[in-house]
Amino acid sequence: MPKRQLPTVALAMIVGGKQFEAKVFQECLESLRPIELDQIVVVDTGVGEDAYEAIRYEDEYRASSGLSPITVGKFTWCDDFAAARNYSFSLLKEADFISWADSDDRIQGAELVRPYLASLGPEIGGVWCF
Repeated sequence: MPKRQLPTVALAMIVGGKQFEAKVFQECLESLRPIELDQIVVVDTGVGEDAYEAIRYEDEYRASSGLSPITVGKFTWCDDFAAARNYSFSLLKEADFISWADSDDRIQGAELVRPYLASLGPEIGGVWCF
């Protein structure tokens, strides 16, 4: 029996706003590492250079792990989270599963994500977790 290929997994994020902290954003990105995301999209809605420093740091890790660099998009904030989130999704390439995270999220048990998704049958079109 051939080995089943792991599903592709992509993540979109929007970052910015008054509450944004680059250190917390970096911790979020680090918590995602065990998933080995095939693609990460980060949409800047108004952050400083410290956010880009966090992205560069994570890109170095991703490159050393053979993963693609983070895609960065810019979005002029218009007081519409849905529009920003939809824009972030529009930058994703095709993936079996897509998700989103906020810049202050921490993912616990991230090492379980891919095996869980791989265990799902082809009749499963999506998973919602919170």
